[in-house]
Amino acid sequence: MDQGNKVAEYKFDTYKKGEVPLRTFPRPYGGDWELIGLVQERLIFNNRSTGELAGTKLANGQRIGWNGDAPAAQIDVYGKGLYRAQRNGTLLGINLMTSRPVFKVTTGSDLHESTLKTNGMIIIQAEGKLLGVKVPASLK
Repeated sequence: MDQGNKVAEYKFDTYKKGEVPLRTFPRPYGGDWELIGLVQERLIFNNRSTGELAGTKLANGQRIGWNGDAPAAQIDVYGKGLYRAQRNGTLLGINLMTSRPVFKVTTGSDLHESTLKTNGMIIIQAEGKLLGVKVPASLK
């Protein structure tokens, strides 16, 4: 449950009014970050002003990020892969679990739409073209 400056975990099937949370996690990097979901045992937060993503590992509360080498234009998550289209014309395929880039594709465009995943391929929608990239096994 998002509670302003922290996210709290409750056991709702046995919850009683006023009960303290099982555990809490701080919101990473301050108030501009909103909780958008839970993926692969990580709380995922989005910065409302920059579009960047950051996370918190549920196992140990460690903060994590999936940064690139340019500002993000579009970010999508499928399975263990985070696909970061950047304003410098590249798309990074980043392993969500390790935070390390697995591949980089030069698209030649700084404007990207959402990626699509189908039949083991990532389809990149970049200004006036579609590019297909086979998803590496480490991102499935």
